[in-house]
Amino acid sequence: MKAELIDVVDNIQNLRVLPATTVRLISLLSDPSTSIDEILKVIQYDQNLTIQVLKICNSAYFGLTRKINSLREAVIYLGAKNLMNVVMGLHCNAMLQQPQKGYGLLPGMLWRHSTAVAIAADKLVDKNDKNPTPAGLLFTAGLLHDIGKVILDQALANNYLEILEKLESTSKQFNELEREVLGYSHDDVGEMVLLHWQLPEMLASVCRYHHDPDKYEGQDPQVRHLVDLVHMADSLVISLGLGVGIDGLRYEFNSAIAERNKLTHEKIDQVGSEVLLEIKSLEQIYQE
Repeated sequence: MKAELIDVVDNIQNLRVLPATTVRLISLLSDPSTSIDEILKVIQYDQNLTIQVLKICNSAYFGLTRKINSLREAVIYLGAKNLMNVVMGLHCNAMLQQPQKGYGLLPGMLWRHSTAVAIAADKLVDKNDKNPTPAGLLFTAGLLHDIGKVILDQALANNYLEILEKLESTSKQFNELEREVLGYSHDDVGEMVLLHWQLPEMLASVCRYHHDPDKYEGQDPQVRHLVDLVHMADSLVISLGLGVGIDGLRYEFNSAIAERNKLTHEKIDQVGSEVLLEIKSLEQIYQE
């Protein structure tokens, strides 16, 4: 039974919305000219966020030799990119920790996969890139790339046996099977979620094309670069077995995308090792 559009829309509208503070912060940090004072104005009146940012900044993960007691100090120390990563991690933690039975994901598995993809995408980017991605957007793109699974989980669970039968009888990618059975794939719905949250369109495009980067027909090279990197990060994390459900073995590594982004096997293997170490540290922070 296909998922009705009205049900998908209702589920999106009922999904926990990103706080206005976070949406505004994403917009600010997309502009390299944004000042520390502008950042502070956005988050200083959010008491809970301030407490959480200070807590994480002073955690063993960052390994500071002295305690940071003010939000200004924390923002200066973290820098724009790390601040965005921390804020997004805080707001998406509970949402991604839930089990996704339709995808065969136990509690915490979607969080582990999404966070690992975010870390990997951030590490795969060329440090000498002449067109650097705006602060935090690459991590955010990786973290939210599978958000559509939260919406389609129940519909997929209701059609679980049909999906399993198709997996045995065809070599199609899992998102194609979702469209056949449900009428939508999690990447289609992920795009709808991010647009509903009024996040930048480039992030919505990453959701939509992260399994099929070559289907992106837009002309924005930065969007293409984002889609490519999240695709490569997703493929790497799947190969590492982090948060992989029933869909994990039906996505292919695209070597042509690695080549056009100058990603060698050595670089990819190195990032994989770093991700395995870092994800353990982050689990301790966000699950305390």
